[in-house]
Amino acid sequence: MSIKRSLFALALVAGCKAGPADPKAQLGPFAAEQWREADEHGQLVKCYLLSKDSNAPVRICGEGTPAPDNQTFLIEAVTPAPGKFTEDVGAPVDKGWYILRSISGNKIEAWKLGKLGEHQWLAGGKSLLGVDTDAATGTTHVRVIDPGQRLDRLFDVPLTAAVGWVTIEGPDDNALLLAQKIDVATLILVHAPLTNCYVEVLDVPNSKNLGAKKLWRRGNEARAHNEPFKMDASIASNVTWKGEDPQYEGSPLGPFDSLDERKKPKKVKAD
Repeated sequence: MSIKRSLFALALVAGCKAGPADPKAQLGPFAAEQWREADEHGQLVKCYLLSKDSNAPVRICGEGTPAPDNQTFLIEAVTPAPGKFTEDVGAPVDKGWYILRSISGNKIEAWKLGKLGEHQWLAGGKSLLGVDTDAATGTTHVRVIDPGQRLDRLFDVPLTAAVGWVTIEGPDDNALLLAQKIDVATLILVHAPLTNCYVEVLDVPNSKNLGAKKLWRRGNEARAHNEPFKMDASIASNVTWKGEDPQYEGSPLGPFDSLDERKKPKKVKAD
């Protein structure tokens, strides 16, 4: 780093300890006071004080975005270095993902979600979908989070690879399909994500369903050249819906297996 850049960075860090940079800030629907502080690496972070006049003020640092309906605010919290914010306002919440939500009057809750993984809002902000695969265990954690009802529904899907997921939404928010980005060996079907949701799973290469066979054949050329078969937009666009049931090129992908069926030990074929 050049001398000029070093001096500029030091000036930013020094300046951020002078107090609120913007006395008035807005996090979606919530008014806040804002500070600029440095994190443990010397990078600038924004810190906020919300519900200042309540008996449970919220102190949080990080970056986030409002839900599409602007009723809640999703933020990834970080930990700042000791500075003006921690001295005058107090210690912020721990690292991790949070949803800021109104609970009564001027009182705001920082609802801790922890690790979230890939995520997206559903139905204009009514629910939040989070998908995270543990590479060590091969388990994909599917979370359907309802900020309004403060519900966090978790489904653990075993025997999955940590390759990321593509989300294909069904009509009228009745269902959504999660397809692996690479290899496309596993499909996860989330039924009724806004109400009493449940999850089913399809093992694509071993399925006898015509839609699954068509989908798997799309990867034959890539596999023949030892290349990864990727779920791209052209493939995803061939997924259509008949009610809550997904189809591929007009043929049913299902029926899918329940999570209980997925967790059963698999029989090993004899040589």
